[in-house]
Order: sequence, then structure tokens, then C-alpha cells
Amino acid sequence: MNIIYTRSPKMVTIAGTSGDIAEVELYVWATGSMPSTPTYTLEKQIVNSANEAYFNISPFIKESIAHTEFFAVGSIGNFLAPEYVNVFVQPKLNSVNLISSTYIATDGYEDYHTTASRNNVFLTEGSYYYATTGDRGAIYIYDESTTSTEIKYTGLQSGSVQTLTMTSLTQKATYVHSTMIDEGNKVEVIEDGTEIATYYFLPVCEPKHTLHQCDFINKHGMWQRLTFFKASKTTLEVQGNTFNMMLDSPNYTSYQHKRQDFNKQGQRSINLNTGWVSDFYAEVIQDLAMSEQVLLDGLPVNLDTNSIEMLEGINVGNINYNLTFKYATPVINKNT
Repeated sequence: MNIIYTRSPKMVTIAGTSGDIAEVELYVWATGSMPSTPTYTLEKQIVNSANEAYFNISPFIKESIAHTEFFAVGSIGNFLAPEYVNVFVQPKLNSVNLISSTYIATDGYEDYHTTASRNNVFLTEGSYYYATTGDRGAIYIYDESTTSTEIKYTGLQSGSVQTLTMTSLTQKATYVHSTMIDEGNKVEVIEDGTEIATYYFLPVCEPKHTLHQCDFINKHGMWQRLTFFKASKTTLEVQGNTFNMMLDSPNYTSYQHKRQDFNKQGQRSINLNTGWVSDFYAEVIQDLAMSEQVLLDGLPVNLDTNSIEMLEGINVGNINYNLTFKYATPVINKNT
């Protein structure tokens, strides 16, 4: 599996002798074929005692990746460019080509203390809750060209089975099959006959509170949907400047402002509750907290809760996460 998570370093090491010139040619593209000329060429002279040159290529790749918004998928569909990019790495020593490598790259990151390898599915294995109304989210999957990948859905009550087959390298499949929305389902991602990832999606019916759908870029670098089921509270913070006014004439009216507000602007925030969730959601909440791009009901927000206790059921009983988000845009549009 050749995947680069660009929020963490991806090092290219070139060995030689002191004074040699090491180069790395990076070819980065989202759609179509590989460009004919390098997107970047990195170069340095080997001068250290280890006789090696080191290049971190992640920052150069990351700037080509972009996420605008999550688009729903009925059953299975393609990634949207440039949610990931293709990368061809050509190292050179004194202008002589060395062994090249080909990757795909996402806006994800590696855990600092965890070295366990990941599979080709861009969602952490576990049990997730979803709303029975609206779109439920999607699992993003990378199907290497040498493999055949299927997504198997099994109803949690009926035991009925539905299977989708990937038809291109990068596709996303719905969390919940359309025939299993009310009962939930188990999802197995099967690569060349071997199960590589398993998920459980459990339905929640919330008749009282307004549901809020949170889409964020997870640690794998792809969209993930999290539903906040319980009570929400919206707050408006208003700022401006107040000045003492000079009245036009002694014959003033009582309707004129003696003190006047100017440059008023508002900033909205919202406090949300997940509802009762399992211990596993500590990992989901951590992914959300570390995300650099978050949408709430389709609008850009930033998580304003900077300290979050990772709850365990054995300590607190029922687990609910209470988080506050600030909308990333002001109330008044003052852009020209």
C-alpha cells in the first residue's frame, strides 16, 4: 500500500558520498495522466557524516490537495478531485535516476506513537451511529489496480446481504445500504476475498431535537460524517464601537442618538451534544478535534472546545460529548 499522509513527514533518503548532488523530482497530479515535467525538483549536496541526503516531500504534495464539501453518495461513487492526488517520486544521484516510487496522497496524518500499518480504507474500524433521515455518510476506499474490492452489507436484524463492487481505483460507498436504513448494517470491505475492514452502523431515531450533521477531514485525509443527536444551543456574540455623538444643533430631538454604535459585527457559535455513544467514540472525537477542515450542516466551522475529556463508560456510565463550534464566517458579509 503506497499512501502518503501529507500532514506527517514523508522522507526520501538518498545515499551517496560527501559532495554528491542528490535530487528528488516530484510529479503531482489529480486527474488525467502524469505531467511531462516535474511539479517540483528538490536538490541538495550530501555533506553529513552519514553520507545521506534527506528530503521531506509532504509539504510540497499537501498544497495540491483540496476539500470543498462532502457530496452525498446513493450507493457507490468516485472521489472528487483533488481530494487526493497521484505522486510519482524520482530520486537521482549526480543526475542518475535511482529507483522510483508511485503513491497516492491524502491530507491525513500518522499517529506519533502508533506504527501499526493501515489498510486501504480511509475510515477507522468501529461502530458508528447514524440518523435514519438524510444522508448518512460514506466510506472512502482505495482499490489498488491489482485487486478486486467488494463492499458487503449485512442487515443487523434481517441478516439480508447486499454487495457492491468497486469499478475504479478510488471510490466511496454509503455507510448504510438503502434497503437497511431502519435496521442498520454491518459493512465488510473485502479485497481479493480477504476481509480488510469491518464496520457497524447503528440507527438512531431522534424525534425531539434538531439533528446536526458534522463533516470533517479525518486522520486518513477523507470526509467523515458525525451526527449530533441531542440538545443544541446557539449563541450570538456581537462586537462594535460606541462613540459620543455631537448633536447637529441645540434644537435636537429625543430620537437622535447621543451615543451611537458603529462597525457592528456578529459571530455565531453553537453548542452540541452527541447523545449516548460508546467508548470507541473517543477516537472519533479526537479525529474531529485534530481536523483542519470541519463543516456543520454544510457551513464552515472551527471547533472552539480545546480541552476534551476522553470518556470511558466504566468511569462515567453513559457517554455524551458536549462540544462548541464557532462558525468560520461572520453574520454580516463585508467582502467586496
